[in-house]
Amino acid sequence: ADLVVVVPDWVFTMQSLGTSKTGTENSLKLLRIVRLVRTVRLIRLLKLRWIFAVLTDLLSSEYSSILVNIGKMIMMLCIINHFIACLFFLISDLQRENGNEATWIEQCGFAEDPWEYQYLSAFHWSMTQFTPASMDVQPHNTVERAFSIAVVVFALVGFSYLVG
Repeated sequence: ADLVVVVPDWVFTMQSLGTSKTGTENSLKLLRIVRLVRTVRLIRLLKLRWIFAVLTDLLSSEYSSILVNIGKMIMMLCIINHFIACLFFLISDLQRENGNEATWIEQCGFAEDPWEYQYLSAFHWSMTQFTPASMDVQPHNTVERAFSIAVVVFALVGFSYLVG
């Protein structure tokens, strides 16, 4: 699944390497290459599945095996919600930079708060999409609303899969 994201980025980066001539474009190319190297680090996640399989084999009791599986589900839920929270914040931050529409960051009064509080608010919002919980943070423009709907549909299917 990561290769679906990484390979096109590599192809576009390699294609753009031979076409630019200005210093600014060269700087942008360097930033893309740095991002490409960071993306390769995602391949390390493949080892994580193998490590969990070895740990599960080492556990001899059914009770500890169940606890490990619950821990894996909680960890997976937190990782997925981290990415959703980051995307929700990114969408709102980009909308805020464009100045076109109001965003949840502005409407909830988080614009001047530290990034940690903004991230935790986005993470809290993300977690509430997976559970029957409520929160004051809500989408305030069309892009945020569309993303929110997509997350709710994904959460319905994803949470059912994780729990079931």
